[in-house]
Amino acid sequence: MNNLGHQFPRSERLKSKKMITRLFDRNSRECFTVQAYPYRAIVYRDRESVGDYPEVLISVPKRNFKKAVLRNRIRRLTREAYRLQKLPLSHKTYIAFLYLGKEVPALPEVKKAVGIILEKIR
Repeated sequence: MNNLGHQFPRSERLKSKKMITRLFDRNSRECFTVQAYPYRAIVYRDRESVGDYPEVLISVPKRNFKKAVLRNRIRRLTREAYRLQKLPLSHKTYIAFLYLGKEVPALPEVKKAVGIILEKIR
């Protein structure tokens, strides 16, 4: 296992178009959703491969936040909350965090929601 501690390197960011489409495929049986307001997480577990840390995608809708500064702020808060609470999983896992709220949250609220989601995934 990697001893990355509380880092969030590029290898843990979900960038593969193939995996992103598989993650958002509505007919896939391997995907499941977990919700803790203001987030919904879509999770895909690859049972064939063994993995360390999950690959993560964070999405904030442009419809609710017109200004890029606000969307980037929410992404940074989510990344920080994930980075502080992540733990390695036994199977290779892909997670998409979708922000559902209408206003910019505070860091404690984000930490709590991300923590709940990560506990449900484990």
